[in-house]
Amino acid sequence: MRKIYALKDLIVYIFALMLVCPIALVSVINDNKFLFCFVATFIVAFLSKIFIIPSYIEIENTWIKSTDSLFWATNRFYGKKQSLISWNNNIDINEVISIDIVKLTRKEKKRYIGYVHLSDKYLKFNLRYGKCKYVYVGNYTEKQINSIIKLVEKQG
Repeated sequence: MRKIYALKDLIVYIFALMLVCPIALVSVINDNKFLFCFVATFIVAFLSKIFIIPSYIEIENTWIKSTDSLFWATNRFYGKKQSLISWNNNIDINEVISIDIVKLTRKEKKRYIGYVHLSDKYLKFNLRYGKCKYVYVGNYTEKQINSIIKLVEKQG
């Protein structure tokens, strides 16, 4: 089993922590409880995103699991698209024919993914029987994406 963590996500959240922590320190020094509570919620959210619920792709012997956090999918249409989202997150390696790096339009994202990500970069897994699954890799580096493709091709 191999987990590949989204490096760009981790960098963004660590940078956000570096910006928010001095504000929390100043609010403690100035005894501003409201500002401290407000900033502390962001600190807890960033820390939980880094340590508790990070985005990663897990590659096993026979399957791939994408654990992209669904913060952007918490709208009123999420209940309808939950099955589409969970269908894309689990891929049987034995069914994979080929892998392509694609950029999806906004309409294609809503149709194939279920919700819109900030970036357009996806891995398209062409499966047997003409089906395709899409995994978001906009928050991974090029080296990580290439290692994901190599691992899947090696396993399959």
